[in-house]
Amino acid sequence: MPGVLAWIVAVERHYSRLDREGRRIPNPLDFEAPISRRALDWVEWLVAERPGTQLVLNLALDEGSAERERLEKLRGRVLNAASAHLADASALDDAVDCIEAAAPDTLLIVWRGHGVIHGRERYLLHAGSRGYEGPRTWDLDSLLKRLRSGQAPTLQIGFIDACADVVAQAPQTETLAGTGDATCDQFYYFAASVAAQASMSDELPTLTSVALEAMMPLAWDPARGPSRDELHARLMPLMKALDSRPVAWHWTQGSGESWSGAAVDALSVADLRRCLRRTGLPGAFFERLWHDFRPIGLTSTKLATAILNGTLPTLVDDWRARAPDHADLFQESWNDVSRVMPWVAPLYRLGLGLTHWAGIAQVLAAERASGATPRFTDLAELLLWVVEGMYGPGADGMPRAERALLTLMVLALKEARRLGGGTGADALEGALRADAALGPRLAAIGPQAALPPRPPVLIVMLRGGESTREPSIERWWVQSNGVLEPGTYMPAPGRLGQSLARLIESVQKGQVRLLRVELLAPRPLLWGRFDWRGYQLGGTPKVWVALDKRYPMYWRWSERLHERQAEELQAGYWRVKSREVLDRARSGGTLECRFDDDAPLTVAAPPAHVLALAYPPQVPANRGRFVQALLEGHPYMLWPSTAPGEGEPFRAALRDWLARQRLDELPEALCLALKGDRLLPPLVLLLDDPGSNPLEGTGYKSMN
Repeated sequence: MPGVLAWIVAVERHYSRLDREGRRIPNPLDFEAPISRRALDWVEWLVAERPGTQLVLNLALDEGSAERERLEKLRGRVLNAASAHLADASALDDAVDCIEAAAPDTLLIVWRGHGVIHGRERYLLHAGSRGYEGPRTWDLDSLLKRLRSGQAPTLQIGFIDACADVVAQAPQTETLAGTGDATCDQFYYFAASVAAQASMSDELPTLTSVALEAMMPLAWDPARGPSRDELHARLMPLMKALDSRPVAWHWTQGSGESWSGAAVDALSVADLRRCLRRTGLPGAFFERLWHDFRPIGLTSTKLATAILNGTLPTLVDDWRARAPDHADLFQESWNDVSRVMPWVAPLYRLGLGLTHWAGIAQVLAAERASGATPRFTDLAELLLWVVEGMYGPGADGMPRAERALLTLMVLALKEARRLGGGTGADALEGALRADAALGPRLAAIGPQAALPPRPPVLIVMLRGGESTREPSIERWWVQSNGVLEPGTYMPAPGRLGQSLARLIESVQKGQVRLLRVELLAPRPLLWGRFDWRGYQLGGTPKVWVALDKRYPMYWRWSERLHERQAEELQAGYWRVKSREVLDRARSGGTLECRFDDDAPLTVAAPPAHVLALAYPPQVPANRGRFVQALLEGHPYMLWPSTAPGEGEPFRAALRDWLARQRLDELPEALCLALKGDRLLPPLVLLLDDPGSNPLEGTGYKSMN
């Protein structure tokens, strides 16, 4: 609903175990002083003075504390009542779902807790952290990107009151998916003060209390909340007057992508595009250079001109007398960009998608001390992560940056050849062997580099028929590295979405990569009704948690997998059509989509990769058409959960989206689209590959 929503987070207590007498063992990360008091001050002020404000709370507190009693009195007023006392990754993820479901005009955030800084990244510790050696974090920049995705709140004001310990290795973190392409204004303030001061006393002023002091006198529009300009004008002098200034004091100025501790203009989207056209650099490269260039006060245009004219070395030398630290930092970034730039185009030509690059990144991350997989949205960002901070020689004398870059390229070569992309792989290998610096070192890397494991698949057999109100889980397996293992745990009976959530959680534990979820369903369940793919959180109003926004999920027609029923269901058409589609996908080109009511294909025309429906098949009038499409044997199908409205905009959006995907990555791509791209309605994916049959040779007889 429109209006203002406030999300208040205080991570005062962290993961802990119980001793033999059932007492909680303190976590060394726990705060000595109750930092939640100031967060609760915010909540109680909003309830009393701004009663129309919606509330989402994540306050990790001591059981039986005065602060917990204050929280309990407020629980009935919040959207996420069931998880308001939790602040681990799952509860925070639910909170973001609540915010997206509520769709407010204005979002107000207050966050108190621990934080760390690694390089240019800010990380916020959540309650799942297990001590100084096992911090669990959220990547702040990816959170802000998620909050400017889809139907984002058009005005966002946030106060991040967290410490900023600088760490040598990136912590284990969760990166939130989002497109970041929504039109909104993000004004966030980050002050590194809460840990040092609140550990001594909760009475010392920090950003949380100062921001509330600045906020209270302001006029409040019920639909838009406070004026950001008036708030900024009041907040800045109050922060400047603090007796104990924060060790880091940064803020954004509307873009949400650019933090500053000085009045430096953020690089606008228009400026970025203009600079990219001039320099020919990928966006990630120019933004990295600009990040280290702007503290001197020079413009993005001057940076682009220096790159274009080859005068950058002279410019850097001119800095050194005035700002040697900034000059050295920029020189390191320029060295990183120069090292990887020649390999961007050859690597793109391998045709690998983000899922493959993510697997390769996992292998590289495992070789580093932190083991943290990087956040990246394209290949250029990944390449910068590979070489960033890799200074000096390794134990074998090879420069660490060269070893990391070579390892990535060897893994990419192996993956491309496994997928049949021989031409691009041969060209890349030839360029590597011809390179004076990397060529002689190639032989030392090749035998050692191992391909990343494929993501595990949770295969769930569903039971139910035409008259079934609520399907149930009949049996499940986990497929990993080509091995199919039957599962034994069965979640307690209940709504299907809740049972699936419990089962996924039990299997996902200990897995580094995100599970794929494959649902085997008989035809009466196959349309994948919306309320079977999620569950409802308590609170008022109720909030829906969609599992297919969290996990790559797809459906299969289970009856066609049974040998005795296969021929009755025209499985021969299915096998032939599947081979044709897969052969066409391997030959390259963009994915093509046709709708079941398009003009019939000629005999000579190749089949489309994906058959789409422009209607929800569960509507009784549509079921005959749906069954006919299944019997025609299409292995890849997409359909909306609800009627998509005007037909042509939906069809055009779906065709455009599919043209940018890879066939073998559709589950992951759809998961990201459902999470961040509101141009598409909720979609159901049928991915029915005859080459994978978990029932083959098991002697299993369906109970459907």
